[in-house]
Amino acid sequence: MTGTQEVVEYTIEPWSGDLRDLRGSFDCGGDDLNSCLKRQASQDIDKRACALFAALNPGKDRIAGFYTLAMYSVNLPDIPSEIHNKLPKYPLVPAVLLGRLAVDLKFRGKGVDELLLLDAMKRALDNEISWWAMIVHSKEESRSFYLRYGFCEFDDEKYRLFLTHETIRKAFEENR
Repeated sequence: MTGTQEVVEYTIEPWSGDLRDLRGSFDCGGDDLNSCLKRQASQDIDKRACALFAALNPGKDRIAGFYTLAMYSVNLPDIPSEIHNKLPKYPLVPAVLLGRLAVDLKFRGKGVDELLLLDAMKRALDNEISWWAMIVHSKEESRSFYLRYGFCEFDDEKYRLFLTHETIRKAFEENR
C-alpha cells in the first residue's frame, strides 16, 4: 500500500422498492439498526414517519449504509440558554431528526459514515422548510463521531446532540 486510500464512489438513493431486495445482506453489527432497515423502514416510510436514504456500493448490489430523516421539534427550554435566548419564544422549535445512521460492517473505515452524514445535512439544507438544528440521539459508541463534526450536547442529555442550521449552512458555504 502506498499510503493513499482507495477512492470508491458510492451512490446515495432514496429508499425505493428496488432496494428492498438488497436489505437482507445488510449487517451493521447492531440488531436494532439491522431490524430498522430490514423490518421497520418500509412501514415507517409508507406511513410518512421518516425518509430513508441508502448508500450503495459501486456495483449497486449492496447497501453500504443508510440514514433516516424526519421532522422533529425541540422544547425551547431544552435548548441551552445562550442559544434559546436568540430564538423566537415559541414553546417548540422546529428541527430535523437524523433518526438512524448505520454502516455495514464490510464498509466500515471507508468513509461511508461521513458520506452519509454530509448527505443528510445537504438534503436538510436543500429542504425549503425552516428548521433550527439537526438532532441526533446517539448511542454511546457513536457519540464521539458526531462530536467530531461539531454536534453539541443538550444541557442535561449526554446522548441527544444538535448541530444548528446556521453552522451546517456555513460549513457548506465555506467548502464550495
